[in-house]
Amino acid sequence: MNIVSVTEGKILGRILRTYKALIHSFMEYGTLCRLYTEDEYGNYLSGDKYDRPCHNDEDYTYYTPQTTHYVVAHIPFSFEDDKKRGPFRKDSCLTIQGTVNDWDFYESFYPC
Repeated sequence: MNIVSVTEGKILGRILRTYKALIHSFMEYGTLCRLYTEDEYGNYLSGDKYDRPCHNDEDYTYYTPQTTHYVVAHIPFSFEDDKKRGPFRKDSCLTIQGTVNDWDFYESFYPC
């Protein structure tokens, strides 16, 4: 599972010197998603490798090496294109919300 407790995350981040990408979901019940980070060359760094349920009011936390990175959201079967946010060289906080064919993915300050 990709969700890590706050205590484990703080320890992990200090030991491995990583950036944290926290994504809060407000997606409609039953929507699938794939959330992941990639480097500036499009190489996978962390996160989901496959589609999975993207639950409403749930947080997803991923840790990525301290390098320039982007956070990507993919909703299968959506008429909208994948959404890529960044570049980041720090911890990031984002929100994904909506339905399969009407969704948004943006940088936010809640719940970070």
